[in-house]
Amino acid sequence: MGSINKLKNGKFKVSAYDKFGVRFRPSFNNSIEAKAYISKVESFKHEERLIGKKIKKKRTLMEDSLNQFEISKSQLRPRSIQKYKNVIYQLRLFCQALNIVYLDEFTTDHSSLLYQELVKEKIDPTGNTKKILKPKAKTVNFYLQTIRAFFLNEVVVGHLDRSPFLHIRNLKIDKQIPEYYSVKEVDDFFAQEMDEAYRNAFTALLHTGLRFEELASLTWDDIDLNRKLIHIRPKDNFRTKTDNSIRSIPLNEVMVDLITKINYNRKSELHPFCSEHGNKILQKVLLRIAKRIGKKAKISGRIFLHKWRHTFATHLVLNRVPIEVVQKLMGHSSIKETMVYAHVRSEETHTDVELLSNLFNRPKEKK
Repeated sequence: MGSINKLKNGKFKVSAYDKFGVRFRPSFNNSIEAKAYISKVESFKHEERLIGKKIKKKRTLMEDSLNQFEISKSQLRPRSIQKYKNVIYQLRLFCQALNIVYLDEFTTDHSSLLYQELVKEKIDPTGNTKKILKPKAKTVNFYLQTIRAFFLNEVVVGHLDRSPFLHIRNLKIDKQIPEYYSVKEVDDFFAQEMDEAYRNAFTALLHTGLRFEELASLTWDDIDLNRKLIHIRPKDNFRTKTDNSIRSIPLNEVMVDLITKINYNRKSELHPFCSEHGNKILQKVLLRIAKRIGKKAKISGRIFLHKWRHTFATHLVLNRVPIEVVQKLMGHSSIKETMVYAHVRSEETHTDVELLSNLFNRPKEKK
């Protein structure tokens, strides 16, 4: 137990020992502060003894756990890393505001409070008028899923007995039907004049279903013309979206002819699909060109690059390609992601159910 001595200057000097026997002798302005210091030291030593006897778990700092969680995401794509950093930053601010220092101090009540903060409508700080912004359900759900994963990981590594976030549920999102280009819109689009390099890029997006970053990061050694395959795989400057995104996509005859033509007159020794000057193709540039061409083609719907990927999947489904095959081609982690394209078949199934007319006899009318 520590001791307290009053000095001639009116201050109170403490003499206390830590668990290693090292003595500390701080001074305080009054006896209350001195006693509080001794109590804190003794409480810490008692907790350490309980931990040493495995009666109690060692407490983990929230900041340490957040830092480790952030490090675990460092191998993802830059955009994904930034998304996780944003969530971790907001969780860190929340904990600091409520003075949550240790991981086990975060309770189910804190989880509920954090949920209310995430779904709360906010005033737009950028506009002149007080415009109310309603948070997007998809964004809120990403925050909830990330925070839930953070606490579940802490349970797995033994820092927590139970996650305080288990009772929090995602917001319900109405499934949106993916937008895609019709056959006529595709024909009208490619009927417009455009630079050959960008025509090549749009053709590849349509016939492979690649994400833009997959196309832009494609190199010549990813293409196997003999086996008619494109390999999507991580590189030093490119990370696939998920492990399932690592895949091989078969080349149809359009793509085989196109790549053979590009190979014959290469503009870039690194990227088969590049800009008109042979540089790595940029998303904002290709999007700007797509919108300009789409306007000339009088396409009434939205113009965006990912719409080519939707078009690829939708027309495969329309032409009766099995949904499991489409899933592999798209590189989806779950078939649930691919099932959003199945809606288009519901409008094209009259001939399918008509098979029953030939299979079963028509009910006879009663006289």
